[in-house]
Amino acid sequence: FDRLGRYEDAIRCYDQSLKIAPDHINAFTYKSFSLICLNQYEKAIHCCDRALKYDPENADALANKALCLKDYLHQYEESISYCDKAIKINPRHVNALTCKGNCLYTLKYYEESISCYTKALEIFPYHTPALFGKVESLGSLGRYEECVEYLLYAFQKDPNNIKVLYDLSILFKKLGYYDEVVLWCDKVLEIAPHVEGAWYNKGYSLDNLGRYEEAIRCHDKMLEINPQNEGAWYNKGNSLAHLDRYEEAIRCYDRALKIDPRHVMSWLNKGSSLYQLGRYAESEQIYKQFIFLAPAEYGEKIKFARQRIKEIENANRREVKKQPFVANVQANISLQRNRNQVKKVPKRVPTIQPRKNLNVTPSKKNTRQMVIFGLLFLLFCICCVYALLGFVWLWNNGDAIFHSLGI
Repeated sequence: FDRLGRYEDAIRCYDQSLKIAPDHINAFTYKSFSLICLNQYEKAIHCCDRALKYDPENADALANKALCLKDYLHQYEESISYCDKAIKINPRHVNALTCKGNCLYTLKYYEESISCYTKALEIFPYHTPALFGKVESLGSLGRYEECVEYLLYAFQKDPNNIKVLYDLSILFKKLGYYDEVVLWCDKVLEIAPHVEGAWYNKGYSLDNLGRYEEAIRCHDKMLEINPQNEGAWYNKGNSLAHLDRYEEAIRCYDRALKIDPRHVMSWLNKGSSLYQLGRYAESEQIYKQFIFLAPAEYGEKIKFARQRIKEIENANRREVKKQPFVANVQANISLQRNRNQVKKVPKRVPTIQPRKNLNVTPSKKNTRQMVIFGLLFLLFCICCVYALLGFVWLWNNGDAIFHSLGI
């Protein structure tokens, strides 16, 4: 039943066996594997522990518990320790080697994971979990050509394996072999026409091959499957822009930004499309938004956007400088026409030299002097008033003062 994928039926059989022999080690071990396949990890761990209680050296139970620790509890270090115990008991235990490789890959020990997968494949050359695991580790190290070799081997063994076909298209895309990407995407779509990633990669590759109309049809197919994919709207906008259909491209970029307002490349290419349409003021604002959102790794693109903004600002300055020049030309033309209409022009026309412009606006220094002068004048007036009042008082009371003094 396990090999047929009928795991629930298999579990019922193991339960019947355990009713007859409650300490049947293999029944616990195989039941744990069936439970793992049904994602019932807690029950699987219980069965592994029961099997290991009766036989601590049971490599299969150790490997199954390692799987539970990895997939369910995400305890990768402990899972590796159980794998090591199983491998020590049985160095050719493919599942233990593969599980250890998966844990090491998750922990980003790619070289060590490759070593585990290689050992598993030496024992069982077409063990697909080990094969795909090795491809993932090689890909993480950028060793794409080796990935292709392993996947082509897998393709020979199973030509209709969609994962193999799709992964080959991804690898050729990373390598820049866009003709190959289209070929492998077509193979995927022959088997499964609704794999959106295949439409996406095919459209992207056709765009890079300059086959823009075909690319647009692929983008449309992709958007029929998933209209909320901002990447597909962005790619369609790029294909339309390559055909100088900038208005349509802008609408696509807007759809992408509606789904993900932080899709920085949609901001950049929308700005470029507006620039091509001569809508410079709008383009400048979009470029500024791109610069605001773009992370540091977009250095070259940020530099390009700043250069475009500088060009727009310089163009605006030139337009401002041209306006008085145009007005002078028109004034000169009108003056020339008036001169042509005059029949007699005196030989010497008296000219009046214009007076120099007077600086009627007082400076700060002049203002300060004026304030000081005003205050002094006010003080002088006050002193004069007091002197006058004193003189009047003396005039009225002078006789009494002189009499008291005996004068």
